[in-house]
Amino acid sequence: RTAWACIRGVAGAGSGVHRWDPASGRWGPALACRPEATALAASRDGRWLAACCGREVLAWRLDAPDRLAFRCDLGPACPPLAVALSHDGAYIAATDA
Repeated sequence: RTAWACIRGVAGAGSGVHRWDPASGRWGPALACRPEATALAASRDGRWLAACCGREVLAWRLDAPDRLAFRCDLGPACPPLAVALSHDGAYIAATDA
């Protein structure tokens, strides 16, 4: 099992969106998300991860997390505060409320 978290300055990990491996007790490298993420969502099938980062919504395929798969800039008027993915990751929803 793997968990994902938005962290700020955790010892040995630094800030960002990181993978946590409970078996080893270690944080993995951060995904590209600047400024820091304010919300995360994973698809039910475990293939996608989405994050609200500043005024953008970002998404990664978890079989290739080193490459950003989707980016949408929502502009300065409505920075996203929450994000959700459909069960298969085909749809992303974000809100500023």
